[in-house]
Amino acid sequence: MKMTAKQRAYFVREMEETFGRSEAESNQMVEQLQRVLSGQDQEIVYALQYSLFRNEDHPEYVRKLIHFLFHGFSYLYRSAETEEEREQLHVGNEMLFNYLFVDRYLYATTMERRSNAAQHILKNVSDQLNDLLTTQERMLANLSHEMRTSLNAITGYLALIEENHVLRGEEAQYLEKAQSGAQSLQSLVKDLLDITKLNSNQLEIHAEYFSPHAMLLDAINHVPIMDNPHVVFGFVPAFFPYRVRGDKMHTMEVVINFLSNAFKYTEAGNVKLEMHVETLPRGVQIGFRVTDTGVGMTPEQVENIFTPYSRYQMTKQGLGLGMYIAKQLTERLGGTLHVSSTPGAGSAFEVRFIFDDIQPVECPHRGKKIFVFLESEEARFAEDEKADFFRASGVDVQVYHDEAMVIGYLLDPQSETPDILVIHGTPSTYTKFDPLIYYLRSQRRFDRTLFLAEETGIPLPLKYFDEVCQYSFDVSRYCKIFTERSEKKREAVVESDTTLRILVVDDITTNRDIFKLFVQKRYPHAEIDTAGGGHEALAMCRLVSYDVMFLDLKMPGLDGYQLLQRLQTDHPALPPVYAFSADVYKETYRRVKESGFTGLLEKPLQPEKLFALIEELST
Repeated sequence: MKMTAKQRAYFVREMEETFGRSEAESNQMVEQLQRVLSGQDQEIVYALQYSLFRNEDHPEYVRKLIHFLFHGFSYLYRSAETEEEREQLHVGNEMLFNYLFVDRYLYATTMERRSNAAQHILKNVSDQLNDLLTTQERMLANLSHEMRTSLNAITGYLALIEENHVLRGEEAQYLEKAQSGAQSLQSLVKDLLDITKLNSNQLEIHAEYFSPHAMLLDAINHVPIMDNPHVVFGFVPAFFPYRVRGDKMHTMEVVINFLSNAFKYTEAGNVKLEMHVETLPRGVQIGFRVTDTGVGMTPEQVENIFTPYSRYQMTKQGLGLGMYIAKQLTERLGGTLHVSSTPGAGSAFEVRFIFDDIQPVECPHRGKKIFVFLESEEARFAEDEKADFFRASGVDVQVYHDEAMVIGYLLDPQSETPDILVIHGTPSTYTKFDPLIYYLRSQRRFDRTLFLAEETGIPLPLKYFDEVCQYSFDVSRYCKIFTERSEKKREAVVESDTTLRILVVDDITTNRDIFKLFVQKRYPHAEIDTAGGGHEALAMCRLVSYDVMFLDLKMPGLDGYQLLQRLQTDHPALPPVYAFSADVYKETYRRVKESGFTGLLEKPLQPEKLFALIEELST
């Protein structure tokens, strides 16, 4: 079919108005359309098909193109002069429709089938991956449970050996090395446990009031700071006479990971831990910053440091989980983490937390006396905020700088005896005062005085100081000392005369033995019965009334949950019953609470927590 001049003019005008083409471009397109109608060339059909594919995300253009084609063919069909021309247009229209729409539909259908097949394959892969991850988490959970159970025996017996002071000299060093190894193993197990908790959303958040300064001192004690004599450690806490409410243990774990990482990658130089406090309209923001002069990192290494199982140097010990865990814990606790580093010059890690619930440290001990000997003017305790805090609370703080004057005062039988005597000096000063304290105690005048060696800087073998700290105590520790001294007689009676009847149920003999040894050492009058299984425990409870029970959760036969259920049925008035387990997941805590347990005591056994429970029951 050959278009007339009138038909050509119609298409030129439509192309100009619809697509904004120039007259020359429109004439060129009309020539291509004429060749299609004459059966000479299909190029324009392919061009239109490509144009639809390319502009499918632009519906207005596609609408215009379809509108143009529909009306164009309609116009040609109406203006055709012969039936032959109409038949040719009918065939051409059908061919164009097939090219532009039927082929497109078939292509889309094929793509949809392939997409459905791909989604089915991906779903199968995802299900298999989820099954694998669930199996891996279960394996790690079981592994950490078994390892924590074994560590309960290792750390328990080592602690008992240390408390009995049966080893001296080189043998005592062997014990110290064994304890260090056990602590490293316990740290690795904790990392595995934390990973499974974080990945399965089983992290348990425990809110409590704590002193940030005291928390940092605990964190320092968990890091082998003295292992490398070429690294100098500095601790710069902020004066902050308040307690904050938050998750102390997980906050401390973040700081421990920062410190461990700093010492790991600093062969020589300095590591410093700082604490900064910023007052907010409601609460405070506290920053904990660890800086080092170690190997440093490139920007790429900084970006990858929070990837699990990644280590900057493969020769270093560890699983490569510390920084990943620190970041995840920081996010779960609502904090922010900042890292800066320069290759060869060191790194800085800082975490900031906002605490909107704080309470002041109270020191209701007006009239108490603190005497301080400062060998160095640098400490300047008399002008320190700590001294001002105690003086504002009514505590008498006296500072001495002359050693002979202090010794003369202590030896004078007419002198007042302080409640606390604090020594700040050089290592030789501490070792000089150590035997003097023994002599003073022998005179019975200083029975109620607590002798503190503060800011020693290095570990010293001091025998007669009551407490020794390489750094400065926070004010809450002094207040706690006053409280402990005030209640010393009552606590001594509790420790020696406690006659609680305790039942410990655990299928592992070692766990029962360690539990019993710890309790008997602190409370010799307590009566402790042990059972190796649930049925044995049921029989014992029919014969004896207990003041408190500790039930292992994982036991053959009757587990801890089933045993508690039987006990609740047989005994309407049960005493406090605690779960005793190495399984410390969030789900475990939830189930323990819902089952009716009084609480959960974790393995490895931490004596101070056990003793706190017993003393609470004794009051």
